[in-house]
Amino acid sequence: MSENKALNVLLQLGKAICYILLYFGMQMILDMGLMIIYIVMAAVKSGGQAGAYDPMTIVDEAMNYILGIQPWVIIASTIITMLILWGFFAIRKKKLPAEARMQTMKPQLLLPLILAGVGFALAIEVGMELLPIPEALMEAYGEQAGMLVVDSVLLMFVAEVIAAPVIEEIIFRGLVLSRLRRAMPTWVAVLVSSLAFGLVHGQPIWMAYTFLFGILLSVVAVKADSIYASMVVHMTFNLLGALVLPAVLPEEVPATSVLLVLLVVGIAVLAAGMVLLQKMTKKDLTNDVQ
Repeated sequence: MSENKALNVLLQLGKAICYILLYFGMQMILDMGLMIIYIVMAAVKSGGQAGAYDPMTIVDEAMNYILGIQPWVIIASTIITMLILWGFFAIRKKKLPAEARMQTMKPQLLLPLILAGVGFALAIEVGMELLPIPEALMEAYGEQAGMLVVDSVLLMFVAEVIAAPVIEEIIFRGLVLSRLRRAMPTWVAVLVSSLAFGLVHGQPIWMAYTFLFGILLSVVAVKADSIYASMVVHMTFNLLGALVLPAVLPEEVPATSVLLVLLVVGIAVLAAGMVLLQKMTKKDLTNDVQ
């Protein structure tokens, strides 16, 4: 590898890391800021009386409070991150839509994209029931996923089906993947960006399937040359995983034979969507860059 190529790899990796840190750091800053505010308010409320509040109790209460408002944190961090990105590119006299490959797509793309999202969601949901995953891991996954569950369906929809897919696609498929593709083969860029996408989700089960999901989303974005396509897949997946499947699937785990049938159906639907997408020509996919 020549010196220029090595420098380019380091440059693009540095840019990708900065975008990831912006995404991840914004949520951490909001969480920590709100926790500090809660603790300070609790201390003020106690009036400085000794023994009125145990420090550990206050911290536990603050953490529970933060966990209870995670959908709001997602929405707020999405808005703030978007504003920062718009401002950053405006200062550099560039446009975020062009930099993040936000290229308009044609309506005929919707069917294969929705099929891909539905199929992957079903396959993952059923696959987790079939795989011999340790119970402790499943419980930890359930606890972390439960942070996003609130009484308001509308709030969950806005946070998980709109806000999270939008900002994650702009960051990981729009900015990170595009920068990595400037310095390395596309397939390597897909794997690296997908690995980063998985790692930021923290919990092992979440990391495993979001890594696979990142590959799917990256393939879709590259094929369509637009992150609007991967957004549709992402939104469909989150809609089913967060709202639809939990409401329609029985609380008791179905028989293994039923799960196997559902798994085959999920894989078949996913495959159908990807085959339809693959058969489309460039002219069928996107319009001019906006």
